[in-house]
Amino acid sequence: MSFYKAEMKKHRVLICVCAVVLLFQAAFALSLPYLMGELVGVGIQQKGIDGDCPERLTPKAMEIFRLVLPDEEYDEYLTYYTERDGIYQLNAENDTKRAGEIYANGVMSGFYTALSEADGKGISYDKAKLDSMMNLVTVNYLYSRIQRLEALTVTEKETVYAESEAAPEALKGQLAGFALPYFYKDAGGNLEVAQDNYIRRTGMLMALFAILQTVCFVAAGRISARISSRVEHGIRERLLVHTAEFTRKERRKLKAELSSVFSADVSNIGSITDFLLTSVMYSPFVCIGGAVLSFMLSPVLSTVVIATALAAIAVVFAIYRLTLPRYEKLQRAYGFLVRFAKSSISQLYTIRTMRTR
Repeated sequence: MSFYKAEMKKHRVLICVCAVVLLFQAAFALSLPYLMGELVGVGIQQKGIDGDCPERLTPKAMEIFRLVLPDEEYDEYLTYYTERDGIYQLNAENDTKRAGEIYANGVMSGFYTALSEADGKGISYDKAKLDSMMNLVTVNYLYSRIQRLEALTVTEKETVYAESEAAPEALKGQLAGFALPYFYKDAGGNLEVAQDNYIRRTGMLMALFAILQTVCFVAAGRISARISSRVEHGIRERLLVHTAEFTRKERRKLKAELSSVFSADVSNIGSITDFLLTSVMYSPFVCIGGAVLSFMLSPVLSTVVIATALAAIAVVFAIYRLTLPRYEKLQRAYGFLVRFAKSSISQLYTIRTMRTR
């Protein structure tokens, strides 16, 4: 073990370089599923229009928000936009997170009110109504129900808005995202061009990340192979110097064990070193990165990922504790087998000599 530690210390720089390469490989590997989700969610479902709230709104669309939002919420939402040439432009210098919250609640309020008027029922979160909302996420649908929105009293407006605030965040985000392309088109934007540009840009980024991940994988493999081969060579050299101090009797007695150590054991150490520098060192980066990414997307999902990772670590540790004693027994049995085989082979020459006489 001391030989192994001494040899590994000689390659500290290469080990650090390998760790950095594996870190980049993990980052690129984790980025690909995220980009795929963005490609489907934004590029296909939202027609390539992304953001917390619409960048451009027509006066008629802004009127809808005036009708469904409480007065103080609408006044705050209006501060995030500047009217230019008959179009409300989103102010780039402002933080749009709060504007996105008001926008999502406003869209939710508008559709709940319009759907309640359409089917003659009160506000509820039943599955049929939610499916209807997803199928009717168009600005034209809200325009067709604008008379119902204009008839809202202050109490009804605040009640509906409170129900919208209490709706699940995932549902509000999905509904608000579905409405974005229709507001974009209503303000004169070209959805086909926006979608093509987004899909092309995201696809090129995914291809670049896939290439960089492959480059990092090959580079890490070459570095780990070089380190493992040098460690293997250094351990053999140290063992050779160490066994040179043995007496002739000791070398004759341990001849089979030494042969096993110089061949199988040292080769296994090289293979284990290569495995440690690739798979074992790479796994924590992916595990931690996946937990952070899942926590950013959904805190509930992150608990599942962390629990799964801890369970996998516990299983690996248990397997390690069970197999390590058996591995030592296996090595002793392997040395005995080599000694027995060498003894049997040496006796063949004796029998052959006796037959020739």
